[in-house]
Amino acid sequence: MFIGWPGPTRPAATCEQPMVMRRTPEDLEEHKRELISTLDHLLEQGEAGAGSIRNLLIGVHHADTADVLDVMDPEDAARVLSLLDMETASDILAEMEEAARTPLLELVDPRELATLVEEMPTDDAADLVGDLDKEAAEEVLSHVAPQEREEIEELLVHEEDTAGGRMELDFVAVNQRATVDEAVEAIRLAAEEVEALYYVYVVDDEERLVGLLRLRDLILARGSLLVADLMNVDVISVPLDMDQEDVAHLVQQYDLAAIPVVGGDGKLVGRITHDDIADVLEEEIEEDLRRVAGVGDEDLIERSSVRVAGSRLPWILIGLVSALVAGFIIDNHENLLEQYIVLAVFLPVVMAIGGSIGLQSSMIVVRGLATGQADLIHIGQRIFKELRVGLVLGIACGLAVGIIAWLWKGMAELGLIVGLSMLTAIIFAATLGAVVPIVLDRFKADPALASGPFMTMSNDIIGLLIYFALASILLQAFGAG
Repeated sequence: MFIGWPGPTRPAATCEQPMVMRRTPEDLEEHKRELISTLDHLLEQGEAGAGSIRNLLIGVHHADTADVLDVMDPEDAARVLSLLDMETASDILAEMEEAARTPLLELVDPRELATLVEEMPTDDAADLVGDLDKEAAEEVLSHVAPQEREEIEELLVHEEDTAGGRMELDFVAVNQRATVDEAVEAIRLAAEEVEALYYVYVVDDEERLVGLLRLRDLILARGSLLVADLMNVDVISVPLDMDQEDVAHLVQQYDLAAIPVVGGDGKLVGRITHDDIADVLEEEIEEDLRRVAGVGDEDLIERSSVRVAGSRLPWILIGLVSALVAGFIIDNHENLLEQYIVLAVFLPVVMAIGGSIGLQSSMIVVRGLATGQADLIHIGQRIFKELRVGLVLGIACGLAVGIIAWLWKGMAELGLIVGLSMLTAIIFAATLGAVVPIVLDRFKADPALASGPFMTMSNDIIGLLIYFALASILLQAFGAG
């Protein structure tokens, strides 16, 4: 229940209500499409459209503008940014996708880029400078104020996918001997620098993290009370070198708004907020999907078709080898196919369905391993569950395809062969899809990178072997072979 200040005593009918705009996700997408169309039209007008562009983007959320610039030509996006004030432009740059932002940064003057960097939070500034090549980064940093440059360089030392690479250096910390009034004053002094404030951290004389204070506790406490008597000493923190994915798991598990980062000596050096954690989770999911598909970030930003093709070639070769082995298996059963050419009609069905279900199982387990939901304790449960799922899917698909084959070709034995092959292949694929990522993870191999090609190859080959083996056995049993 919300309890606020008493409302006005005059009749409600005479109150002037503010205009409230409520927009659905569909409205937002339509708004972005209109923005793109209008910006394209105004950019064609050159200098005459500059003022209209500024007016158009007033009041537009910087995240929406970033989405629009992401899909525009880099030169047009750079022209739009140049028309905005530095604070707004820096907010938009921080929200843009790296693949779209990287070519845009090449078009911005280093001095102007340095000014934009100074407007950003330290973590966003370090991410932007990290997108530049070494020479361009050094030139930009040479124009940045000494204090900001030192902080950015401090963050760039750490690997990008670690807590140190993700943290920001802006936070509020007070000594454990401070009073509540002093802690509140520290918040006021840091208000302009610390944008998203969730906790006040408490440190000792050596700046080691010893506790934290929630803002609610500060507001309700007496001003003369010592923070040491009020603070929560059960603080979850992460070291500088912890992998960003592990950090994200902790934040999710304990439902934290932010998590402090400490050095090897226990000193508080930074914090990671929940918005950065959301970015981490999105990046990890995209990375896993790209690896399973056999593509990487370079495909998005690399302009050379030869290099992109080269990065994908190993995965294409794996598929080629799989297809050749499948062809070899088919060739070895040429006599069977000559006698019963109708068997060839259902070869693609058995191979495709088994491969699809195997990939589904492997993707579920890969994400479970990445999020910590498929740990060693739950491995047996996960495998047994996929086995049960495969059984249900196998029975359903096997019955459906078997009946279709029987009615289509009028051969009961063909329906039985296809149905049992489908059932067996699906059960095997679902189980293998759960086992392979777990085994790869146990041997310190990346399950996201290896599961996709391995599952595609194995399911195609094993599906064919199952199909031809059952066909030989059942046809002989029916006295037809």
